[in-house]
Amino acid sequence: MSITNQISEPTALSAIAAQLSLEVAPQQEPAQALAQVLTSKPQAAFSPTVMAFAQQLSETLRHDPRCRSYPDLLALGFWLRAGNLARLAQSYQDHTVRLGRGLAFHFAPNNVTTLFAYSLILSLLSGNSNVVRLGQKSTPEQHILLNIIQELTAQHQECASRILIVRYGHDDAVNRFFCAHCAVRIIWGGDSTVEHLRALPMPAGSCELTFANKFSWALIDACHYLNHSNDEAWRHATAQSFITDAFAFGQQGCSSPRLILWHGAPSTVTQAQEQFWLSVDQALQTRPFALSPAQISERFLAASSAMVAAYQHGIKPQAQPQAQLVASGDGASYLRLALSSWDELERDAHQGNGLFYELTVDSLTEVLAHCSDHEQTICSLGPTAEEWQQAIAATPPQGLCRIEAWGRALEFNRIWDGYDLIGTMSRALTIAL
Repeated sequence: MSITNQISEPTALSAIAAQLSLEVAPQQEPAQALAQVLTSKPQAAFSPTVMAFAQQLSETLRHDPRCRSYPDLLALGFWLRAGNLARLAQSYQDHTVRLGRGLAFHFAPNNVTTLFAYSLILSLLSGNSNVVRLGQKSTPEQHILLNIIQELTAQHQECASRILIVRYGHDDAVNRFFCAHCAVRIIWGGDSTVEHLRALPMPAGSCELTFANKFSWALIDACHYLNHSNDEAWRHATAQSFITDAFAFGQQGCSSPRLILWHGAPSTVTQAQEQFWLSVDQALQTRPFALSPAQISERFLAASSAMVAAYQHGIKPQAQPQAQLVASGDGASYLRLALSSWDELERDAHQGNGLFYELTVDSLTEVLAHCSDHEQTICSLGPTAEEWQQAIAATPPQGLCRIEAWGRALEFNRIWDGYDLIGTMSRALTIAL
C-alpha cells in the first residue's frame, strides 16, 4: 500500500492509532488526530504562530508554580524567551527562504526526559509537523511539561495540528509506519537504538539526525583554580556550577562530565584537587545528590570494572586498589577514581550516578589528541578561547563537538553534536532572479 493510501485508509490509521498512548494530540479521535498531523503541509520557518506558542510556553514555564521545583523546566523556559528566539531567527536571515521539510519523527531519549521539548520546538520553528515518541520512563517534570503543552495547544490550534506526542512499546510496525511517512528522522538514544532505527526505511528524499552514545569531560587548570581559591565566593560559585554540570539528570546526560582532567604539575594538581572537592562537598550539603541503593551499587560496580581494566592493560596501580577510590565527604554522593594514564579510561563501563574519573594532563593538545568519536563536550575552567583555538589548530580533535564555559555544559544550543539543527530540519529555497 502506498504512503498516500495508508493515510487515507481509515483501517490502517486506526490500527496504528490503537497502539498509541496519546500524551499531547489534537482534540479529535486518535485516528483523526494522527491523520491531521501526517497531512499537515510544511510552513515557513519561524512563523508568527509558532513564535507566539513558544513565547507563551516560555512564560508559563518561568512563572507557573508547578515548575518552581524543577530547574530543567525553568531552564527550558529561559531558553525559549522571546529575545533568544528572535536572535535565533535572525541567525537564519540570509538570501534564502527557509521552509519546513514535512513530518519530523522524533525518537526521544530516556535519560533526559525533558529533552524532547527542545527537539520539538526547534522542529516547529523549522516549519515541520511532528510526531514525538517518548520512552516508557516518565518523571514528574515531564508530566508537568506535557500537561502545559497540552493546555497551550488548546489556545494555539494551528500549532496543535502539528504536534502529536505519544508513547508505545517496542513495536517496529509502528516505528516503520512513522519512518515511512517522515521527511526528517531525529533519533536521540544509545548506539543500539540508532543502529536499530536506521535499518527502517524512509522516503528517499528524507534526512536524518542521530544522537548516539557520547562521553563528556571537564578540564580544570590547577594554577588558575589556586590563583582564585582565596576568594570564597568564587570557590563556592565554581563548586555550584560543577554540581549543575555534573549531577543533573543523574550524570546521565550526553554532556554531563564524567572525566575530570587536571591541567598542571602533579603537586599543583594535588593541592587544587583538595580544595576543589572540599568545596564540592560543602555545596552538596545544600544541594544533595540522592541515589537509590541500586544506583550506588551500579556506581561501585562501574568503578570496580574500570579498576580491573587498568590491571588488564598491564598498568601497575600507584597503591592498593582501594587507594585509587575516594568517596565524597558524606560517603555517598560521589566516587572519584584516579587514573594514571589514558589507557585506563573505560567509557563503556561508566553509568553516571556520581562517578568521576580523574587524570592529570600536561597540555591542551594532549587532551585533544585523546578525543575519540565518543566525545561530545569539554566544560573548561581556566584556559581561554584563544588557547583552545590554538590547540585545536595544532591538534584537530576527533569527534569532539563542544567546548563550553564552566557551568554551561547542559545548556542547549541550535548547534548540537556538530549538527545545525534548524539548518538540517528545514530546507533552503533559493531565489536567483
